[in-house]
Amino acid sequence: MLVVAGLTAIATFLYGQPAELSAPPYSRLDHALAGLGSVLLGLALVGALCLLWRPPSVDAWLLALASVPLTTLALYAQRNLPQAGLFYFGRYLVPELGPLVVLLALGGLFAGLDALGARLRRRRSLRAVDALGTLALVGAVAWPLVAQPVVRVHEHAGTERLVAAIAEALPENAIVVAGGEGWHSSHAFNQVGGALVLEHGVEVLPYRSAEAAYASLNALVVDGVAGDEAPVYLLLGEASHAYTRADGALIAALDDLLPPPLRARPVGLYELYSDRLTRDIEALPSRVTRSALRLGLLRVEVDPQLAGDAVQRWHFVDGEARGPTQLSLKGGRWTDGALCLSRKRDLAITLPPIAAPASVVLVAGPDSEGAAGRWRVRVGDQTLDLHPPPRRREQSTLGPFPLAPAVARGGATIRVRGGKAPSASRPCRDGDLAELRILYDRPGSQSTAEADAIATSWAPPRDLGHPPRRATWVRGRSLSHLRPGIRPKPAVEGQSLLIEAGAPLRFPRTALPPGAGAWIVHLTRVSGRPQTLEVRVDGTLIAAVELPADRRGSWQAPPIPWVASDAPAEVELRVDGPAGAAVALRDVAFFSETALAGPAEVR
Repeated sequence: MLVVAGLTAIATFLYGQPAELSAPPYSRLDHALAGLGSVLLGLALVGALCLLWRPPSVDAWLLALASVPLTTLALYAQRNLPQAGLFYFGRYLVPELGPLVVLLALGGLFAGLDALGARLRRRRSLRAVDALGTLALVGAVAWPLVAQPVVRVHEHAGTERLVAAIAEALPENAIVVAGGEGWHSSHAFNQVGGALVLEHGVEVLPYRSAEAAYASLNALVVDGVAGDEAPVYLLLGEASHAYTRADGALIAALDDLLPPPLRARPVGLYELYSDRLTRDIEALPSRVTRSALRLGLLRVEVDPQLAGDAVQRWHFVDGEARGPTQLSLKGGRWTDGALCLSRKRDLAITLPPIAAPASVVLVAGPDSEGAAGRWRVRVGDQTLDLHPPPRRREQSTLGPFPLAPAVARGGATIRVRGGKAPSASRPCRDGDLAELRILYDRPGSQSTAEADAIATSWAPPRDLGHPPRRATWVRGRSLSHLRPGIRPKPAVEGQSLLIEAGAPLRFPRTALPPGAGAWIVHLTRVSGRPQTLEVRVDGTLIAAVELPADRRGSWQAPPIPWVASDAPAEVELRVDGPAGAAVALRDVAFFSETALAGPAEVR
């Protein structure tokens, strides 16, 4: 029964392979031979055949123990067969097969010794065969540790120090909003945030976009949901991959810009170097990959200089718009005091003229039940991109969306259409609008000069002949596929945006740290022999980056000097080359010269 079940599981696995994977390796299950060894797998095959032809009568425990990993395998495969070609499938599959293979190998070894024992009459010869067989099995497992000393490297040694340092910097009742759009953003809310929750009992709220972070931080800090005794912190990864400056310094950027009236004060800047074995599907690992995880911990508070006039709020309650000035509303419907939306008719809101750089935020009411992402919003003649980030099911706050200066100065008109709410029993079936905010962007006032952040860096106990470099932290911001409002709607290749020749890509207007700095373009693929990648800011060509020959793998362009103003900037990228030429853009990031902390303190 065990062998039949195993063959069935393997057949089901092969049947579930994605059709587009036409050549091996189909998944990380291919490295079972390298990971488990040919001797062990050969003995396991013998043991499986012995169980098939000569089922044990007294060794029922062997069958019971061997069924445990097989059951785990069946449960795991049932959930993940549609993604059988992914890395994580085989990553967990091979270790789960390990106990099964070991038990079957022992069965095969015992069966072979029994067969030899029936032919060998002398007890001394039988003991010699037992000893040789045992040594062969132990040697097959232990030999890679001798032949490939690199496999004895302690992977990710000391990573617990990062989590412990962050937990030590947090007060007992702190609330941490973790995530971001930067480099290794998932590590912030997944590995690190999860460890803070499980090991230290910290309350962590994960997020995947700047809009989601604003919604959580505004509710906690501005609206006072967190209370006066619960400080709020932001945990996020470095804005983009660090780059080497002309003077040889390694520069890492942290996105500390928050919409008004919020201000972020860096508390700790962390850099963790760790070593791991470089995966090789066809053989045991022979190399080591060193990776760096950089995170920033920031205290979020209301900036007293911005609390008064940097935000204007209108609440739509009791049949009227309550706010600092009069708003022009057309097309709306008031029901039970709520401003209801319609899927067939626009609600037109005309804003007062705005001279300074500003952004707009829309907040859905309770009847929308988190379905604001289904609305249709236009500002002037531009339709806003409201699609929520991946895996986000509810969305009640839309924005902030920067307003184009020309539109804002003339009194922008916002047109909103509702979307089908989850429940049709609500008075506003297509959703309701509860609040409108205008945020006056003043990035220059969000100074971090008074920050008392300490940069800390950890490295593996053995540098393997390559001592790590310590990063200098600066302010910065990254533009990647996580930004809503990219025009035209781009094709996404993994974590990268595909830009083809003759099809420029425009990012929405984005606030940047003001002052001198440099743009860094990070590509993951170049194909079709393009010549240059043009970088334009607000329509002005600032650089035509010469591209390398066709390649796959990470590549950073030389720094592009630029001075950012207080106004949000619109970035456009254009590939110059023959038809079919394309690049995969991981991100384009602005690194300010404003330093947050010097080279890290080594621990």
